Amino acid sequence: MSNYNFGNADTSNYSDIAAHAVDSTRHDVPGDQEETVYINERFKTDWDYFNEIPKLNAAIIMKAIWTVGKGYTCDDETRVILDHVVGNGKQTFLDILFDLIVTCQAVRDSYAEIVRDEETGQLVNLRILDPRNMRTIYASNGMILRYELFIPKPQKGVLSKIKNFFTPDRFIKFEPHEILHFSNKRFGGEIHGRSVPETMEKIILADDENFKVMKRLTRFQAVPFIIFKLKSDDAATIANFKANIKDARENGEDLIVPDDENLLSWEVVQVNPSSVLMEWRRNMNNEFYQAVGMPLVLFGTAGSTESGGKIEYLGHETVFENDQLKVENQIWAQLGLRINLNSPTSLLENLQTDENKDAQNALGFSPNDVQAGNGK
Repeated sequence: MSNYNFGNADTSNYSDIAAHAVDSTRHDVPGDQEETVYINERFKTDWDYFNEIPKLNAAIIMKAIWTVGKGYTCDDETRVILDHVVGNGKQTFLDILFDLIVTCQAVRDSYAEIVRDEETGQLVNLRILDPRNMRTIYASNGMILRYELFIPKPQKGVLSKIKNFFTPDRFIKFEPHEILHFSNKRFGGEIHGRSVPETMEKIILADDENFKVMKRLTRFQAVPFIIFKLKSDDAATIANFKANIKDARENGEDLIVPDDENLLSWEVVQVNPSSVLMEWRRNMNNEFYQAVGMPLVLFGTAGSTESGGKIEYLGHETVFENDQLKVENQIWAQLGLRINLNSPTSLLENLQTDENKDAQNALGFSPNDVQAGNGK
């Protein structure tokens, strides 16, 4: 038997392991040069996320629905003006507003050309512009100097400033007051907003990867991995057997082989997903909607109790009100028009009724008893 000298034992050196750190992000602010040009370099990435991740697409659209989905109220004069806004000819003011809100959440910023009557200055129309072709030019003090729209292929009749269509650099220039501009989560003096996909990219990627893993595991449950042990090394025999197995699986048929125990045996490899993976997926799902800022109850996947769902909804009512207030203020600041977005249905009164019922039940009587005079 070997003798070991425990005096030679050593310790590990975990102090060399690098500490976890959050990835750095660039703070985009105007430089000291005369002009700072901003172009959305993330457009394609964010647009792909928005269109390829169904859950993200639904969450962003649902949030816009809860912001402007119940319409708006305004005075009669403003109503007449907004009712004459037709966008591309087939849109309403509400359609345009909905588009701008969804787009700025999906890709940082959204833009629309403000068309006014040259004599009266009254709003005539709003035309949505392609954000990937927009450039915003800032002065060193952070003020917007102008907007520029790149036209890949000059086309007549697309925008109102047709005289600028055939400029050498193929850019149409707009003054700041000629563009309706929405930014999502713009803070710290930055020259652009932050998209929803950008701020939760890690969650999106983790959730999408987990979805693909669970999809494969589910397939293994339905169609288990089988190791066939064919007692032959003849290439033609193996190829013929593989073809028969493939046809049988695809068509859901049985496979009949000569009864020879020395010819074939098999082993089924069953993959059982760990409960940890399922819990991870649930947690990732909850974190996803928390990051978007939408209560799960709106998607029919709230908690286990009715009261829990109501509380979650109520907690987001202020969020919806804040989103609506921002839109209303921007419409006033950029268009000079006052609108009041209709708020989603509140559950506050419903919850207060529930609390009264709970209090009465705790005292041992019901509302019917009180009405009947038996609750003394």
